[in-house]
Amino acid sequence: MQWLIWGLEFLVALPGSTFAVGRISLAVLLLCYGLLVLVWLSDRWRRRWQWLGLTAIVAIILPVTYRHFTLIQVSVLASPPEQIVVIQERGQVALINSGEPNTVRYTLLPFLQRQGINRIQTAISLADNSLPGWQALLTTVPIDRLYSSSALGEEQLAQEQLGQEPLTLKANDLLTVDSSKIKLIDGQSGLLRIEISGQTWWLLSSDSVNEFPGLHPSPQFLIWPGQPLEDIAEQGLAAAIATGIIPETEGKVFATAREGAMQWTPERGLTLTAELQE
Repeated sequence: MQWLIWGLEFLVALPGSTFAVGRISLAVLLLCYGLLVLVWLSDRWRRRWQWLGLTAIVAIILPVTYRHFTLIQVSVLASPPEQIVVIQERGQVALINSGEPNTVRYTLLPFLQRQGINRIQTAISLADNSLPGWQALLTTVPIDRLYSSSALGEEQLAQEQLGQEPLTLKANDLLTVDSSKIKLIDGQSGLLRIEISGQTWWLLSSDSVNEFPGLHPSPQFLIWPGQPLEDIAEQGLAAAIATGIIPETEGKVFATAREGAMQWTPERGLTLTAELQE
């Protein structure tokens, strides 16, 4: 038994041992266990364990790779009152806000691992003094480009601790993630527009809720902190997602504090976390 423990400790210490591949299907899991049982019980197949191992590896990697390079998805994490949005499109990943260090450790990083995300191409910080959260994230997940519309902290300290110089994101700057477009409308109020797969999302901060309902183009999806919005149920939204606590509201209005994290794909539309786990 001791040799097994030593072996596990050696594997954990190897570079890339924490590489996330995401979740695998139940069918693939049963196939892998079945191959292990076959090697254990059959002398014939034990001599061909290399081929069975290769079969198991292919069965895991192919579906994960296909999903990674075809997936189009927007996820709004349950991290009230912080607004954390992850955009995935055909192998490219964008992250809007990281949250506090504890949010990073217990909400954001577990989500990224479940999704098989090991690198973020574009990150956007809309919050002031958010350096500790980004620092906690960068210890595990590298970020190619980090944009900030406000001060992360003291400039020199931010550059030293992040290992890179944050890029300034100004009003009307347009970022692309594959074919998706992310545009900062107002840097001071944190008003952001996302266009993905023919759908328009608006991200409102506490300082920009007054811009609703005069947004143009009109949103199909709205993400806001949860303050009362006039006639929100009558705006023809596909869904409005509050990242704070809100009272029960008529219409397609959800709250991550109540329903949990939410994901949208062009095929399934908006799906609650509880429904994804069924």
